[in-house]
Amino acid sequence: MKDLWVVTLYHDDESDIYQYGLIGIFDSKEKALAACTTDHHSLGPVELNYVFDDNRGIHPGEYYPHLETQEEGTIRQQKHLDEYQKNLK
Repeated sequence: MKDLWVVTLYHDDESDIYQYGLIGIFDSKEKALAACTTDHHSLGPVELNYVFDDNRGIHPGEYYPHLETQEEGTIRQQKHLDEYQKNLK
């Protein structure tokens, strides 16, 4: 099945309970990239009808295209997951 691409917007205002907002869901990476207009937009692939494991905010393949490559985003997320798993012990 073809991946869909989700674009979200993150802002670091801790007084706002809605720190992440859904911008859109796209049928191609190119369309999703076009929707990423600021440093706070991220995108990543999702599969329809797929439930992510309890991975504490890890969205495989998600990255901030104005700030990092997709590979750098994967590395950042792996570090986040490693830290989370280390704190469980």
